[in-house]
Amino acid sequence: MLSPIQWAFLPLEKYFQLHGRSPRAEYWWFWLLYMVVGIITALFDELAGLNDPHAPFTLSTPVSLTLLVPSITVTVRRLHDINKSGWLVLGYGLAIYVPLIVLFLTPVGWVLLFATGGAAVFLAVGAIILIGLKFLFMMVQDSNPGDNLYGPNPYGLQYGF
Repeated sequence: MLSPIQWAFLPLEKYFQLHGRSPRAEYWWFWLLYMVVGIITALFDELAGLNDPHAPFTLSTPVSLTLLVPSITVTVRRLHDINKSGWLVLGYGLAIYVPLIVLFLTPVGWVLLFATGGAAVFLAVGAIILIGLKFLFMMVQDSNPGDNLYGPNPYGLQYGF
């Protein structure tokens, strides 16, 4: 049986692996590791005075960039575990960021902001929250029992279950 630390580091061993499945334990322990490392590096940056806009280097940026690929791949494999396409990562990402980009970085967005008296912001934020909740619901679902389109159940003998 894998320990929480082993589950957390498993996505780093599968750095570029998009095929297969990742169970909830692997996904959530990795995200806990990601958050802890992010907080530690942000605190280091703050204590070392690296948060200054003129600082040439921060520790949190290369660490976050290093963990970006395994965070995407473990999410794709987690979607595979519940028998969903990994392309949903792209779909949900676009559904969250495109409204924000359109609203705040385009002339059409600024017209919408002023014409609606800010109601467009509430609609966009509400849609983003609903999309995020739907994605969260998918991530907490139990593994698809048995084999599915993406491979055998990850809670097999390989992990000590």
